Amino acid sequence: MRLAIRTAREFFRFSFEIFPESRQPRSVYLSGPEQQPAIGRKEMPSSTVKSLGDIYDTPSTLDPSPPLEPLPSRARVAQSFRFCGEPGAGVSVSSNRNVLWAASGCYLQSGVCDLPRILAAALAVERGEAGACIAAQDIASIIFGGVSTISTKASGEIVSNPITVDREWIRDHFAWAYLPGGKRHDVPSAFQNLFSHHRARDYVAEFSDLACGCSEALTRADIVGVAGAVNQYVFDFNQWLGGCFLNVDVRCVVRALRCSLGDDLLAAKPPGGGAASSVLLCLSGPRAVLAALVALERCGWVAKPVDVVDGLTVRELDRSGRVAAVDFRAGHRMDLVGAADLGQDPRIGVAGVCCAMAISPLSSLSLSYELD
Repeated sequence: MRLAIRTAREFFRFSFEIFPESRQPRSVYLSGPEQQPAIGRKEMPSSTVKSLGDIYDTPSTLDPSPPLEPLPSRARVAQSFRFCGEPGAGVSVSSNRNVLWAASGCYLQSGVCDLPRILAAALAVERGEAGACIAAQDIASIIFGGVSTISTKASGEIVSNPITVDREWIRDHFAWAYLPGGKRHDVPSAFQNLFSHHRARDYVAEFSDLACGCSEALTRADIVGVAGAVNQYVFDFNQWLGGCFLNVDVRCVVRALRCSLGDDLLAAKPPGGGAASSVLLCLSGPRAVLAALVALERCGWVAKPVDVVDGLTVRELDRSGRVAAVDFRAGHRMDLVGAADLGQDPRIGVAGVCCAMAISPLSSLSLSYELD
């Protein structure tokens, strides 16, 4: 859809959902390494997690977050940002900002919001900053919204498949929290030895199976099944990262929650690459979510139920005179089973599947510019 403005008084107004209610897979091709082994239903990891105690009874630490590329310059353009995610909250604030930057840059250059270009541009910034093929699931889940599996191939293809799940059920069983001023994730430090690990390909295959199992459990509204996949993922990813996935703040707060919530706390994981003072909780039901929020706030953490949101939206707003305005909005990434998208890095070079969702808060970027 191209932008068409006939006169200063006749604005072409639209509200464009990048991905509406269709349930078809979304596929985006990006350049990448050649090798692309298919994912098989491989054996589950030999070490099976039986309880949260298997994960949270030992220590570790890490740290910060990246800058941004400027938008392409254009005469008489004013930009205003409202970034709602707090750095260190663990919900990929950098990915959210990069999606908004890429969408607005694409719009300014061509008058259209071309999804492959937005995804490729946002990924280029993320990967340039990290020096590695990361963030495919982060960017895709923010752009497409909802709950989904994100399949990545070593060839560079990224496919997002929506999962049918009641968003109220998500809100009734999940909470997330972060510690203001706590540890922040530092990709180069955390991932230093990850790509050269002798079991890197095995981990990608294991996580892909866990993501598929998590997706199936979500469609059945089986919170115990989801929690089992999440706990196993946390245990194995922490091993892959050499113990750097879980820091002291997360370990301490999860231990405190286990004492106050008991069996109502089913799983706990740091979002994304971990090493930040933030945590996603899987809980037995609405009462447990409420109890977790109260307990977390008593510990000084900012805590919220998980609200799933739609994908990137672009809306042209009506303005008087000769000025037009465009508003871009996007949520933040919350992964349930991630890291398998790292298989796109040529040092690993295998296909993978992640399971993630886009959640509130929504951040926005607004542009205003003079009409010709």
